[in-house]
Parts: sequence; structure tokens; C-alpha cells
Amino acid sequence: MRRSLRSGLFCLFTVCFLVLFASCRQTVLPVCEDGLTVTVLDIGKADCILLELDGQAIMIDTGLSETSGEMLRLLDQKSISDLDALIISHFDKDHLGGAAALLQNISVSTVYQPDYAEDSKTYLAYLLALSQTEITPVETTENITFSFADAEITIYAPQEESYENENNYSLMVSLTYGDSRFLFAGDAKSKRLQEFLREEAGTFDFVKMPHHGSFNSSSAAFIQSVSPTYAVITNSATEGAEPELLEELQDFGTETYLTSEGTVVVCSDGDSLQVLQP
Repeated sequence: MRRSLRSGLFCLFTVCFLVLFASCRQTVLPVCEDGLTVTVLDIGKADCILLELDGQAIMIDTGLSETSGEMLRLLDQKSISDLDALIISHFDKDHLGGAAALLQNISVSTVYQPDYAEDSKTYLAYLLALSQTEITPVETTENITFSFADAEITIYAPQEESYENENNYSLMVSLTYGDSRFLFAGDAKSKRLQEFLREEAGTFDFVKMPHHGSFNSSSAAFIQSVSPTYAVITNSATEGAEPELLEELQDFGTETYLTSEGTVVVCSDGDSLQVLQP
């Protein structure tokens, strides 16, 4: 009888613990009162970024396949059932992994992707989902600019046909809303960053740093050129940003956020912006 009671109490304790743990994981995200909302999801060393403005929504990258549930929960919490655009920066699994689940559950008007192919299960699942939803993606071979409500999006295409390092195929994306400028740099490595700096001399208020906080020979020049007031690095507790990059950002005076410490939400009214991390 005592053993049965102890067993029952243990089971009750376990259930209560799991419920409490689950509730802790479901962090209530800040809600921007008006204007632009940028959400950089906490899903480990992977990219999934949601842009919202005046009832329109765009997603940049989709994280890993195993974190697609968190991506879909975010959209469900925000009552988003369709996207005006999905931008896939490149085909690494930590950027493309959730795309198949997204396309199977959310209506997407336009998909933008770089112009290359990859031999991987993640890429094949993505192609199958495109076929099933009868979406023909836009293969971005030159820069594309389009309106996003009252904002403007520019997708910067790679300038060469092939690269030794596939991260250099990354599409880089800028968003201009009033006086606020955002840059999302994919996994761009040194060669791709040099390309970008040759064609874009502007500065940005908020930058999603390239390749999860890796440091390369162009990192310092990139930071100096884009001059971010705020930066976010998509990383995990076990795979953090490289100290050299963090030091460079600190020396420049950039306020830096890590998704390993939680989802990052940015609010902008077109004049100023606020960065929040619940």
C-alpha cells in the first residue's frame, strides 16, 4: 500500500513538473502597439525570422525541421495563416529545415530562394512541398526590391554563379521602414560580405549578424560599414558566438542580443525602434 502511494505521488509530481516546465517554455512575447514587428525566434543555432506590418507577414528562413513546431506555434499565436513571402537565404538545414512543414500548413504567396541546388534530405523535402503546393520559387539571380505595406524590402543576390563555401550563396535582406533600417545577413561569409559592401554603402539600425556569430576576415569591415546600433546573433547555449565577434561589436558600441537567451522582438514606428527580450 505504501509503495503504491509513493508511486502515485511520484507520478503526480512528475506530471506537475512537466506541466510547469511546458508553461515556462511557452514565453509570452511582447506585442508591439503599432508599426513594424520583427521576431527572431529562439530555436538554437538556426534562423527563423518573422516580419509583420499592417496585416502583412514575411518569414526569412525556417530553422531546423525538428523546431518547425515552434515556428508554427508562433504563427498560430499571432493568428497568421498566410504569408506574403517566404525568403530562404540558402539551403543549409538550419535555415531550410522547417520549410516543408511551413508550406504544408501555411499559405505562401511567393517564395524567394538563391539559384543553386543541394543534395540533402532537407532540400528534397522542400522541393516536394513546393511541388505539392504548386509553388514555383523565384530564383534570385539579381537584386529584387518590393513593397511590404509601407516598408521596402530588398533582396541582395549573390554576384557569382558558384562558390566553394555554400554559405556564400546566402541572400541578404534589407528592410526600410521610415527612418528605421534592418539587415538580415543569412550565413554570409567573408567573400559574400565583401560583395555586399561593394554595392551597399548604407548603415543599418538593426542587423541579424551573419552565420550565428562567426568571425572572419571581413567581420570588422562589415561592422564598421553597416554601423549597427543593435545586433542579434542566432545561437544556442552550447554553440555560442565567437569571442572575437562579440568583442568587435562591443568595441563599436553595438548593443548585442543572443537568441540563446530568448526570442528577440523588435518594434519600430518608423522613427525609432525598441528591442525587447522577454
